[in-house]
Amino acid sequence: MAAGAVGPDEGRGAGVDLRGRQVVARVLMHGRHVGEFLGREPTDKEFAAKQIHVWRIEDGKVIEHWSVRDDLGQAFQLGLIGG
Repeated sequence: MAAGAVGPDEGRGAGVDLRGRQVVARVLMHGRHVGEFLGREPTDKEFAAKQIHVWRIEDGKVIEHWSVRDDLGQAFQLGLIGG
């Protein structure tokens, strides 16, 4: 997501799970499209998109990060694609 694509402080954590050397977070991101997203100008529409993030920790440092985001669903909500 490009910087400025959502307003400040719009993410809300849905759950965090600590598993050994991994941290897993399920997040429901709420926001308003106020900056470029997927190469498109702002629509000022609101959206809510689910995300999952996994961080692998070693020696107190993040070594790897994986994420799954619903960019397609977000793009539909913003009217950037679809009918």
